[in-house]
Order: sequence, then structure tokens, then C-alpha cells
Amino acid sequence: MGLFDFLKSKKTKAAKDLEIRKGVPYIYISYALADAGEVSGIVSGLRDRGYRVWFDEETLPNDSNARRTEKALEGASLFAVFLSEKSRSLLRLRSDIDRALNSDKPFLAIYLEKTDLTGDLMLRLAAKKAICKYETSEEEFYENCAHAFESLGLLKTPSTFDPAASYHDEPAPADQDAGTVSSGREEDLDAMEESKENSVLSNKKADRDHMRRLLMKAPPLIDSIAADQVPFGSQKSADLIDILAEFVGNKNEKRKDDDELQKLKDDRYTIINYLGAIKKQPGFLPLYRELGRALREYGLFDEEVSLLEDAISKGVFSGADLDEIKNRYEDAKRLRDEYCASMSEKELISEKLQTELWRDPPDVKRIFGLMEKCGDDGILYDVCCYSGKDPDMITVRDKAARSIKNRDYRYALSSSLMPARTSMILDLFDPLEDDELFTERIIIADPDGRNKAHALLFCKKEGLLMLGRKFVFGERRFCEDRLRRIGSKYPEAYEEADPEERSKLEKLWLADAAESAVEILREDEAVRERLPGSVRVESDLLRLFIAFHHPRKSVRWWHAKKIENPELISYAGSWTQDGQIKESLSVKIDSTELITEMIFGDLSAIEPVFGFKKPDDLTVQDRFCVEIMKNNPDAMIREHVRKELIRAKVSIPGVDLETPDPLYNLR
Repeated sequence: MGLFDFLKSKKTKAAKDLEIRKGVPYIYISYALADAGEVSGIVSGLRDRGYRVWFDEETLPNDSNARRTEKALEGASLFAVFLSEKSRSLLRLRSDIDRALNSDKPFLAIYLEKTDLTGDLMLRLAAKKAICKYETSEEEFYENCAHAFESLGLLKTPSTFDPAASYHDEPAPADQDAGTVSSGREEDLDAMEESKENSVLSNKKADRDHMRRLLMKAPPLIDSIAADQVPFGSQKSADLIDILAEFVGNKNEKRKDDDELQKLKDDRYTIINYLGAIKKQPGFLPLYRELGRALREYGLFDEEVSLLEDAISKGVFSGADLDEIKNRYEDAKRLRDEYCASMSEKELISEKLQTELWRDPPDVKRIFGLMEKCGDDGILYDVCCYSGKDPDMITVRDKAARSIKNRDYRYALSSSLMPARTSMILDLFDPLEDDELFTERIIIADPDGRNKAHALLFCKKEGLLMLGRKFVFGERRFCEDRLRRIGSKYPEAYEEADPEERSKLEKLWLADAAESAVEILREDEAVRERLPGSVRVESDLLRLFIAFHHPRKSVRWWHAKKIENPELISYAGSWTQDGQIKESLSVKIDSTELITEMIFGDLSAIEPVFGFKKPDDLTVQDRFCVEIMKNNPDAMIREHVRKELIRAKVSIPGVDLETPDPLYNLR
């Protein structure tokens, strides 16, 4: 090695160590020397695509290198090991794998060729994410890597990021004296203190908004606790409250430490459980004391006023208890008035509207009056999401949906399955004319034929219009007329084609629509970023469509894995022909009721994905049951599948259903 090469090598190592010191997210690469040529090319490809990679080209087992690689592995955001027949028995590689697994490091195995692992290594890597490079093209391989990295929590580092520039403090100019520097630092400290105070206030407001939206969604759960369907203070109530809180969303949670997060959870449990208990036993004073403490902590004074007002009007207290309730009522009113005194008129209207939605039963006339004055699309969106059972609220929700002006709030509402979305969609004309992504989203993902038909009025894609012609009831003639107006020959070509050609055309249109769905998902994410965390954009129906119709297997598999809705997971796992999708979804099944519906029914309660046809071979559903028994980590779920298959008199070749857990231990 010449002097130049030696200095270049030292510079490369120094740059690597700098990245480790700075904590830049990076991938640690473990490989065998025999595979160095192929791995080096892959590393270059990853770097070209924006990923930071720690790749040690010095494989000599000296102490200095061992310390450096150990430090690199410790600081890595993700561990990737390249495996081949040449590498599987190497002790150095095994040592890297053991350290990564023992530290719970995000782990990815990349198989350069078909490799037969044995013993404990096979068992330890069985549950880890893996990519078989030898089965894919170069483009598909890097796409699979991107999907795997994202699912393991690693994102690309922007190419403009300069670790050296961000690592060193910028020196003060030479002509700046010490006093000036000191004064500047004092100003910086003042600014930091002010920023900290603003941050605290912002966090409190975020928690308050989160709790308020939680209360708007909680009436059915509160009713269940009051009726003893969900036991008060039980683990079941805590689990349901956690699910509801996750649905409502609170971006502020990410900024909390463990103790702060646990306190927020405990307060959520207290508020929802105690509201259920008060509904069941409205005359028990200690409940009001504990609940009042939690409500006041989050500035929910109006909610406490409504609660105490209701208790007084019902006459459930007397004597000293009534005096205490009245005192608490006056105190809560004072706190509410002080809180509202600093609000603008617009903020005050929004505050009152949110409070009215929480009342049981709601005052529909008053809500209508407040909505007329409300210019806050976020609050109107919350009205659309109101989950109470009062039938008079149907017209309120529809009115709120039609009143929303902001495009992103409309987009978010259209992604949900809330009935109010139909009132909004059927009222949209000009906003859909030039918003192709919004229009295509409704056509592809909305299960209501009326909404699809309305969106087809503004559709400009031939393939989607032909799918509308075939699958949307009553829209054949309209779609044909629109296709002819834009000069399309598809209607005539389709009519003249034989059945085989028609099938090919339908697959082509569905594949094009699936490509559009992938693009729409990017818009889903962009809308999520622009709107507050309490607003949800539901993407599962788009992912279901992609899982059935996208032409590329890796894309179908990736999006199927991202589906969260339990019913859609059951639907996709039951009817897909793709064994890899069945396997990946089998571990996500967690409902015995859905398993029974899957085996004895036809999942008819679930709106089918656009353009889906149930396969002629219905044993694809049996194969999903096999995957659940083989892979699902919950023994109760596996056993329920086995018993229901026996009850349905289903026999599966090669599986002894009379034996408990016949497949799980054979993995």
C-alpha cells in the first residue's frame, strides 16, 4: 500500500468514527471476507440511495479493529448481516450476530444465495426480518431493503447532511471581545427560557385537546363500564382506553419521559372509569372528588361544571354532600370563567361546541346554533366524528361535514367510514374538478357506490372509468359517455374482446389503479403531517386494494403487512392467493370472533375491495387457518382455529386436527 492509499484509508476510518460519535443513524454491515466483492457493491448502492452505512473493509482480527467494530455495532441504528454458504460457519460473523441479537438491535438478514442454516442459528434468525437477494432483480432488492429499513425504524439521512460541520462548534469572530460573547449568551439563555415556557404551555394544550377528544369518542365505552359489560378499573377497561387513546392520537406523547407518559395513562384510566362509575352510581360523592381532580388538571372545567350541574338537577345528593357538590360546582364555574376570559370569540365558540358534544344527551338545537358561528374546521371535523348514539346527531354530523372548507380535513374525513363523509362527498363539485388524488382516492377506496359514482363525474383516467363502468352499479352508460368524450377506444375494444382478452384488460386497469393507490398513500402521509395528531387519515382500504391488485409481489406483500384493521387483515389473509401474505398476516390475528366468522361465514359484513372476486378455490381460506396455527404467537388463538375447523368438519391434508397445537411446534 502506497502512502496516498494509507492516508486515504486512515481518513475513511476517521470519517466512520466521526459518524459514530455524532450519532448519525447508520447501518452496521456484517459479512464474510469471501463475499466482500458482492457486499461492497451493495454497500455502494445503498449509499447512492441516501443510506449511511458502516462497512469495515479491514477484516484483520487485531485488538484495535475489534474495539472499533464493537463501538460501531453499539452505536448502529440497524444491524444487517449478509449470509451465504461461505459465511454461515464463520465465528466472527456469529459473534456479530450474537451481540446484535443480545442487544435487541433492529436486525435484518440478507441472503446472497440459498443458505441452509442449522442449529441455534436457524432458530434465532427464524423470526427476524430477511431478504433473499438471489430471488429478486437489483431494483426489487433495493426496494425491499428500503421497505425493510423503514419497518425497522431507519430512514434515509438527507444527502446534504454534513456530520463534520454539525460536530464542531463554530468559533467566535476574532475581533469579538469576551464581554460581547457573554452578553450574547445571556440573551440566548433568556430566549431558551421563553422557548421552554412556550413549550410547556403547548404541551399542556396538546394534552388538554387530547383528553377532550378522548371524551368525545368515549361515550360507548363509558356506557359499557356503567352497564358492567366492561368491569370498572379492569385490565380490559385499560386496554380499551389505550386503543381509544391511540385512535384519537396525541403527538405530545412522543416528547414525554416514562413517568410523564404513565401519569397521562393513569389519568385517562381514572377519567373514563370514574365517568362510567358515576353513570351507574350518581350519588357516590368520592367519585366526584377523584374525577374532579383529574379533570381540573387538564383544564376540563366545563366538563366538570356539566357533570356537577347534572348531579344537582337529578337530586341525587342531600345535606352535607349536596353542600359539597354545590361548592365544587361554584368553584369549577369560577375556574372555567377565568380560563375563558382570555379567549377570543372564535376560541370561545369552539370551546362551547366541544363541551356541548360531551353532554349526555347533547343539546342538538344549541349545537346547531354554535356550528353556524364556528369557523374552525378542526372542531367541525370532531363533530363529524362524534360517536354518541343519539339519533338527532345524524343531521348534526351531516351538517358539520358539509360545512368543512379546508381541503385536508375533507380529505381526512373521506378516508374514514363515518357516515357523515357521504354528505360531504356528494356536496363537493368544484373542489374535486382539479384534485385528481382526492377523486381517485374516493373511486378506489370508498366502499359506498354513491360516493364512487359522484367521484367518477370528475375522473380523467381511462382505466378507472372502465373499472367504474364494470363495478359501480348504474354507472355503465355515464362512464362510456365520458370515455368517448375524452377520445377513449376502451369501451368498443372491451366489447369486441373475447373473455380472455377482457380478463387481461381488467387486470391491467386494476394494476394501474394499484399504482395510483401507492401514489395516493404518499398524499395520505402528507395530509397527516399537515393536520394535528388527533385527525386520522385511514389508509387500510388503499393498502388492501394494493395487496390484491399491484403487479409486483414485493409491493403487495409490503402493503398487506401494514394493514391494521382486524377485519381487513382477516379478509386479506382469507382470500389472497399469496402464501407470503398469508404468513405475514397470520401473526396479526387476535380475535376469536373474527376466526369464527371467517370459518363459518364469508366475512360478508366487510365491504369487499374494489374489483375483488372471491376465488374459485375456497381452500385458500383453509391455508390461512394453517398459517395461523403455525405462526400466531397466541396459544388461545391457535387453539380456537383448531376447534372451529373441527366443528366445521373441515379436513386439511397433512394436519392432524385432533392433536392440540399440531403445527406451532413444528416451525
